[in-house]
Amino acid sequence: MPPLSPRRFFNLVLLVLFPVLDVATILAIAHFFGIIIALGIVAVSTILGLLACRVRLRKLAADAEAWRERYGEKVPNDYMVFQGSQLFVSFLAMFFFLFPGLLSDLFAFLLTIPALRKDAGDRLFFALRAKARQEGKTMSELLGRGRCGPNPP
Repeated sequence: MPPLSPRRFFNLVLLVLFPVLDVATILAIAHFFGIIIALGIVAVSTILGLLACRVRLRKLAADAEAWRERYGEKVPNDYMVFQGSQLFVSFLAMFFFLFPGLLSDLFAFLLTIPALRKDAGDRLFFALRAKARQEGKTMSELLGRGRCGPNPP
């Protein structure tokens, strides 16, 4: 087995430590303020976060419907990939809201801030576009959609 690169090692440590630190924050709050308050904070942050995600998903659905009405079946590929990246970030936020703990809720709230959510979605979008260009493919070919709309230059 090849040795782990520093980046992969950091990701592995983060993957193991994050849940531990997440639960530790709940235990620390429960120790100082009581278990009812700690559970109440977690419940309120989870409910508020999921409501924020629900609003975002409805907005994405309304945007997609408007684009479908405008373009019919020929929705531009860039838009489809961009909407997909925004959808992925929204589902990632929902996952972190459902994960019990305050650090995960804080991370999820950061993903619901429009500027940070757009930045995360843009990073995913541009990474896919760079991969398509590197392989000499269009976005449609990379995603296996076939030609159904304008492709990036």
